[in-house]
Amino acid sequence: MSLRPLILFAGLGLSAAEAQTLLSGDAFDAYTAGKTFLFGHTDQGDYGAEQYLPDRHILWSNLDGTCDGGTWFDNNGQTCFFYDHSPYLQCWNFYLEDGELTAEFLGVTSGSPFYTVNETDEPLSCTP
Repeated sequence: MSLRPLILFAGLGLSAAEAQTLLSGDAFDAYTAGKTFLFGHTDQGDYGAEQYLPDRHILWSNLDGTCDGGTWFDNNGQTCFFYDHSPYLQCWNFYLEDGELTAEFLGVTSGSPFYTVNETDEPLSCTP
């Protein structure tokens, strides 16, 4: 997946939010349920993966062989994640355009808040 569509829309004076469809919690659930996605930056590669389990449960891996479980919920249009081993709530906006998912982190970040999201056929293989 590429962030080229985001760059194109930025060049036209449109924000990514205006150029893509923001997913509601129900739409995000329908799109991700039972799937695993890789998260990364186009210029840095993948840094983690998340598997979406039944009842909005998740399994996150930093691709180091360990996993952290958690849950996600819709928070007034934001998709928020709470992980078992972290005291911090992480909220995101997820956009879908032409079958491609893009994530926008809504917390403090350096650089672009947009992340690439690629579906993988492989479930996570890690230990809690």
